[in-house]
Amino acid sequence: MDKKELIEEGKKYGIDNVTDAEFERNSKFTLRTALTRIQNERKGTAAGMKKDRVLTKGRLLGGRDVVTKKNTIETNRGQSVMALTQGEGGKSEFLEVTIWGHLKPDDLKHGQGVEMEIERSKTVTDDDREFENVTLRKATLKDPEIITLKNLIANGVKPGKPDDITEDDLYEPVFVEGKIANVEQVPKFDEGQVVDDWPLTVNGKPCIRLGLVSGEETKVYVQFDPARLSEPFLCFPDFMEVMKEGNLDSAINSLVGRDIAAIGTVRRYKAGEPAFVTVNMTALFSVDEPESKPYPFPREKTEDDDKKEAKAPATPKAPAAPAAPKAPPAPATTHKEPAPATAAPAAAAPAVAQATSKVELIKAQVKEAMELLGTESDPSLADLRELKPELKDVKDALLGAIAKKVKDEMTKK
Repeated sequence: MDKKELIEEGKKYGIDNVTDAEFERNSKFTLRTALTRIQNERKGTAAGMKKDRVLTKGRLLGGRDVVTKKNTIETNRGQSVMALTQGEGGKSEFLEVTIWGHLKPDDLKHGQGVEMEIERSKTVTDDDREFENVTLRKATLKDPEIITLKNLIANGVKPGKPDDITEDDLYEPVFVEGKIANVEQVPKFDEGQVVDDWPLTVNGKPCIRLGLVSGEETKVYVQFDPARLSEPFLCFPDFMEVMKEGNLDSAINSLVGRDIAAIGTVRRYKAGEPAFVTVNMTALFSVDEPESKPYPFPREKTEDDDKKEAKAPATPKAPAAPAAPKAPPAPATTHKEPAPATAAPAAAAPAVAQATSKVELIKAQVKEAMELLGTESDPSLADLRELKPELKDVKDALLGAIAKKVKDEMTKK
């Protein structure tokens, strides 16, 4: 490959002015590989994709399932969790992070103080749009005390008003306060069309849309979307009890007029007079009850949890003592006595003693049976079982042999 050939081929892909240095670095590759390398070098793709890991302290304040057209709540394996972190100068800021599966470790609760290992990387799409990926790799418990709305406000983390949300906040976290004006079920979509409404609870989690009293410029809706893996940070007494009733009228009567504060991500902003905003919530607080603790949602197992349990080594069990030798069944056509049992090994002594004791018990019960049935009767195994059901676990051969022996002894008398 010569430089002229590289320059001419590069023009087909919008790569102009190939320098001598670019040619030298890539001349050993094929034309297509060389051009791909030059294009990505100019974009800084490799530098942008490097993963930057940082440690920070903060609190996790609820999550929401990551659902797309191809990824439903039944199949999704990830969730977005709202993290309250320490930004520059120690100032608190909200950051939405991605985790896989449910919150880990299993005993970690939303609202507790944690140290977080956060990884950032960038993805560039085919049309040159750039997205930042923020992943929570690990959370380590540092403060078991769960934060409340009162604590947040006391620490300078205060909610804003509906009019504070602008188009610049699209896809960004917000903390908004307002009075509930209307209550609706969350619409269910299929290929962009509304086909039904979601129930008020899905997988034991709330699923509802709350409209706040409009500001002068903005109408805000906050909603809990259907979820499976995630759990919201819900500090609102009686909220789940109302949702569990599954009755929209009851929800309206219970919630309209209540003052709330919500944390979530702006997923929709429609400019207008007023502008319409939808916030997908991860946390909801009752302003009138600022010291309320969160509702304890059950944490569901995931496929990864099942795999982890399957790989875990089983607890070793102590080897069982060898069983005592069994007496051979008596032949049906003979009246001979069964052969004496062979002495059991020393390790099986407890089993032998137990068997001997059971034999003596059986003998006594057989004699009792003969007295009840009469010496002229021939007691069958069914007769004996009817008299003593707990003896059903004894081998038929042993019962038959003893019954025959006792019958013969009593007949001789």
